[in-house]
Amino acid sequence: MSGSIEERVKEIVTSHVDFAVDINSIDKNSYLDVIGVNSINFIRTVLQLEEEYSIQFDIDKLDFGTFETFGNLIKYVEELVS
Repeated sequence: MSGSIEERVKEIVTSHVDFAVDINSIDKNSYLDVIGVNSINFIRTVLQLEEEYSIQFDIDKLDFGTFETFGNLIKYVEELVS
């Protein structure tokens, strides 16, 4: 199941960045800012994740700096989904 969440989160993240990103080049160690995530498209990503998985991010986690890497974001989403 974690693989499917990881792949879907990749799709959602890359759909909100401002330039084309090779989805296959993203791994858990990829820094979100390096793959084009900024504070605006981070919030868009969070909103879509919340809607898709019927989850709610903790208000304290909505700081873009909380999730430096893609792996941190995946881990948090998996925790909320389980």
